[in-house]
Amino acid sequence: MSMSLEKGNDLNSIPPIHPGRAMAEVLMPQRRMSLETVSEKANLSVSWLSAFAEGRADMTWEAQKKLKSAFGEAARTLYRMQRTYSYFQTHGHRPPVNRFP
Repeated sequence: MSMSLEKGNDLNSIPPIHPGRAMAEVLMPQRRMSLETVSEKANLSVSWLSAFAEGRADMTWEAQKKLKSAFGEAARTLYRMQRTYSYFQTHGHRPPVNRFP
């Protein structure tokens, strides 16, 4: 199955999702966790977690380290999503990928 990568059909043209929304819609239901449970495990305020889950707050390095206690290595993925999301908001496209390291 081949996918056409004509202009306008490129995966990079799809805007990235805010990592807080991914946390609220994917990670929390998978683990059957509420904002209060995540708040207790990660030692973060419920108000900040609520704003993050709604896409109104950005993730910091410190928040990623704290969320690791609730979500494990998935917190690192959320932080990477935040970097991609922020880059997209600033530049209007996803960051370039180094395909040949």
